[in-house]
Amino acid sequence: MASDIDTKKAYEILSRINSLVIEGNPVTNSFFYKEYNLWHTFQQSLYEDCKHFTTGQYEPRKKKVTVLLKNFLLGLLVFLETLVAILVSRLQGKRVLVYGLDKVNSKFHSDSRTTAVYEALELARTPYVEYLRTILGKETIKNFLSRGRLVIFTEASSFLIDLVSLIKPFTPKKKVNYQIFENEKERKFAEDVVLRYSLRARNFSLRVAVIKRFLKFSRVRCSLMIDDVRFWGEFILAAKDVGIKTVAVQHGHYTKYHVGWLTTNQFEGKLIVPETLFVWSDYWKKELTRLGGCVSTDNVRVGGFKSGPVAPEALNQGSQDFTNDRITVLIPYETACLKEEVKKYIDSMLQDPRISVIFKSRIDMDRGLQLSEYGLNKQYHKNFEIADKLEDVVGRVDVVAGTYSTFLYDVLIYKKPVVILKTGSDYGEGMLKNGLADEVSIELGDLYTQLSKVRNISKGVKEERMKKYFGDGRVGMSKTLAGVLEKEK
Repeated sequence: MASDIDTKKAYEILSRINSLVIEGNPVTNSFFYKEYNLWHTFQQSLYEDCKHFTTGQYEPRKKKVTVLLKNFLLGLLVFLETLVAILVSRLQGKRVLVYGLDKVNSKFHSDSRTTAVYEALELARTPYVEYLRTILGKETIKNFLSRGRLVIFTEASSFLIDLVSLIKPFTPKKKVNYQIFENEKERKFAEDVVLRYSLRARNFSLRVAVIKRFLKFSRVRCSLMIDDVRFWGEFILAAKDVGIKTVAVQHGHYTKYHVGWLTTNQFEGKLIVPETLFVWSDYWKKELTRLGGCVSTDNVRVGGFKSGPVAPEALNQGSQDFTNDRITVLIPYETACLKEEVKKYIDSMLQDPRISVIFKSRIDMDRGLQLSEYGLNKQYHKNFEIADKLEDVVGRVDVVAGTYSTFLYDVLIYKKPVVILKTGSDYGEGMLKNGLADEVSIELGDLYTQLSKVRNISKGVKEERMKKYFGDGRVGMSKTLAGVLEKEK
């Protein structure tokens, strides 16, 4: 089994890093671009590093000469391709830019999480150019060939900045006291990330300047973006400086651990945010307000769900009464759950012959790898099965159980009762606090009785939860975004 990500521990380490002092100033207020607080911009990336550290697999980023040479050659390649993409985009008069990640797992050969954006472009018959972040390697070339269209790569600006760094190496001059980290591994980790993000802060203005030149020459006027706060800082400010409208679109749930989407009074100055953020439903607008979202409430708009208007037939699935004594529990794969603890729940359920478990795998990951992370396999138990598509099994499911994922929200459309498995992680507490799910604890014993109670909640409660999350479900995100694009013509 893979090492589990400890979200609580990661959050605690991030909090300590944020409490560091650099020459008398809090690290949270030591790095600025003009009036914009860069340390806040780095928060989600920092937290991702902290999560990786908790798995015990974190290593400082030291690359071999052969890797550096390969990255240089690939960097040069994407830089030249980007110049061609910008020139062609200008000649073709493209006025819309799609900002996202270099993935090709959708029907548009794009990131599946931004499918609504591409559907909107199709509906509005709007030509566009893509600005994508990639991780230089074989996948960059493979995805480029699969996509079959020119794109602007964020790594083109990184290539130029890397050249500057060779001429002018970064030497940190500010002293930091790391005494708060008594554990040596944690201290070395903190030293490494502070150094890396200090370098990113130093290069921030140069990166903005390069991106600004790219955008200005392209003559783009509007950008539709995935709401990935890890990488959008430089792009948003460059777009702002050249008068490009920035519209971000929700791609996943928000929790207290989505620190880059949130803010506290420890950060001074302005925060880097898009002009408009479209969320799936009024539920998420309220949730961002509850959590302390950094985008002003006035600039958060409800756009509708990624899959479009809610189909009437979907609303009727799974709303029937269950009269037999068997319970079928659907448990989805979750990247950042405590898998050893979840497996204990699965084992405990399977010990009761009245409980069957369906493991819902992700279609964008190897199924065997997903199972192995939980210590499971295809023939694990006679009452255990695996499903790739929800539609194939949803009619047989009595209860959906997990710890945090967006999938748990999605199944509310089928009026299925959702259970949060109590573990050492509180990642999914939002569903409990907002009355969308019930909690089950292995510590209380007799999971069958606990699950039966949840399964038998009234139709009225299921209906109420579905409407609370989805609203009227009449508008889809793609149609909303198409309306935005029509106004830009």
